[in-house]
Amino acid sequence: MANITFSRFIYPDTNILIMIAEDLSKWRPLQDFLHEHDLCIALSEGQIPELNDFKHLHENLGVLLSAVPTIITKTHDDILNQEVQNFPAVITPNIVGGYANDKFGTDNLQRNLSSETLASARKDQRRSATLMRTNLEELKSNFPPKPDGKYNEDQADDFVWIYVLQLLAQTHPHFVIQFRDNASTFAYEPFRYLTLRSYVLFYKYYLHQKKALPSDFGDLFHLNTIPYCEVVLVERDLCNVLNHIKKNHQILRNTIIKNVDFFDTWSI
Repeated sequence: MANITFSRFIYPDTNILIMIAEDLSKWRPLQDFLHEHDLCIALSEGQIPELNDFKHLHENLGVLLSAVPTIITKTHDDILNQEVQNFPAVITPNIVGGYANDKFGTDNLQRNLSSETLASARKDQRRSATLMRTNLEELKSNFPPKPDGKYNEDQADDFVWIYVLQLLAQTHPHFVIQFRDNASTFAYEPFRYLTLRSYVLFYKYYLHQKKALPSDFGDLFHLNTIPYCEVVLVERDLCNVLNHIKKNHQILRNTIIKNVDFFDTWSI
């Protein structure tokens, strides 16, 4: 098998990862696929607390993620800081926070997934999802539809420009202040996760008029990693949204987005 460079990433969302952990017949094809395409699994900060819910699979997950090439990504804050520091360039940030084998090992990974600390982080994650829903309802009143009462795709970039700037004002106010007198010099493209998050919100809840449920906002925790990966495996609804965005914008132009049908062919 070819060596893995740990520079190209595949992101399976939590549901996809659980499907693999449950079905041992997928493990060898997965390993072969990763080596064939020089890919390693990117396990994100948003996923690890979610995996705490699947206690019956912690042993399987520990073995799987130690057996196939897997990295633990840096936090979103670390990645965003790289993007802020390099603005206005659109960079490929270093997302590798550590390697699953080095950071955990099979036994340690199992203990970490089952820990009370992670269970507490999962509760915080659920609370954050509920808060995101509230914030979305407040935001919609500040971004009105067209005179016919509908949103259209032409509004997506304006929405993203506004929302990314608002998000940065919360996390990096000293950076944003430079645009106070000349906002036209601000570009959202260098902030790839914030840009993707904004597009997903617009396409899913404005353009497609999907009713916002707290459980939906778990998707936002997965977007942290997606823009930095070569291949993404997600459930059908998010797959459709991401491919709609990819069709109309540049943010995912280098990312292959698949749903569970990927397992029928193991091909990209």
